[in-house]
Amino acid sequence: MVYTSNKRGSYVIKKSFKGIGEIRRASGTKDEKTFIEIQRMMEKLYDTGKHTILEEMRDGVVSGIEVYRYFIEGRLNHLPSAASLRLVTPTVPDWIDTHSVAPKTKENYKNQIKRFCDMVGTDLTIQDIPKALKNYRRYCNERDIARMFNLCRATILAYLNNNFGKTHTLYSQVVEVKTLKVKPKRQKPKLSVVEFNALVTALPEEYANIARAMVFTGMRTNEVFGEWWVEKDKVVIKGTKTDRSERIVPLIQPIFQPTRGHLAFRRQLKKFRDDLSPYVFRHTYIHWMEMAQVPRSRRMMYMGHSGPKDTTDIYEAHEVETFLREDTERLRKWIFSQFENKDASDDDWKPPRKINLL
Repeated sequence: MVYTSNKRGSYVIKKSFKGIGEIRRASGTKDEKTFIEIQRMMEKLYDTGKHTILEEMRDGVVSGIEVYRYFIEGRLNHLPSAASLRLVTPTVPDWIDTHSVAPKTKENYKNQIKRFCDMVGTDLTIQDIPKALKNYRRYCNERDIARMFNLCRATILAYLNNNFGKTHTLYSQVVEVKTLKVKPKRQKPKLSVVEFNALVTALPEEYANIARAMVFTGMRTNEVFGEWWVEKDKVVIKGTKTDRSERIVPLIQPIFQPTRGHLAFRRQLKKFRDDLSPYVFRHTYIHWMEMAQVPRSRRMMYMGHSGPKDTTDIYEAHEVETFLREDTERLRKWIFSQFENKDASDDDWKPPRKINLL
């Protein structure tokens, strides 16, 4: 047994473990029996693979007596660690930066964490998150900003799961802080074929062309004003929101590159109807695909929601051509069926670039 140099301090731990090195730290106890139990505990921790705790004892993050108290109570998961003692900012935002999501999504997640820390305190540590999150929940509930709280909570849970695991006490404590009930959003409008026809008839042609390009491809606003082109009977979209945004969609009818800017386009839509925004065309596109019975897996692919970056990663070239042709016919026939003339022959639909539907 070894005391500190002044003979009055606690017993000093002096043990070495393979892969960890020497642990030479004050144990925190002057009781010989307790000191012996601490050393036995350390051997047990090593044998059961709890090397992180030994490393943090080595680095002085926790003392031997602290670990021993948690150990005999069976609460090692509650033990503060170096990671849990870090500040939420910048630890969590730095972690967000390592993930493969769109830049705007990363910025949104980081903004939620910033708002959280601004409200509960910028010196907040990971260990203190559960208690602070309860206070933040009350704050958001009083101000009717449930979505903000729920997104912040989800971001924190993802961080804790990735860095500590679902069995860690911090994760379970955050799970216990329940989400807030979110008021349903106002239903986004979708257009019937007849309504869309009325819209493009009323819009100046340069703006009608933008609306057609969006409703017949499901492109997002930044995509229709970005990079895309037509190849034979398909449209190639170089989306940038996620890895899956780059995609191929059927060419339902001729579409043209925008000749006006997106702000001017928005203004024109508002003149026609107050509740219209460019997103309504993307929403309408997926609705029309559902009505035309385009298979769900292909709907998701055309929307850029799922599937590989390159469609040919899972489909052979001849398969791509086949289902693009099939879905073009489905969509064109369903759209045309919404007009009074339902007796058109199949020849009216071939090739797709020789007929303007709307």
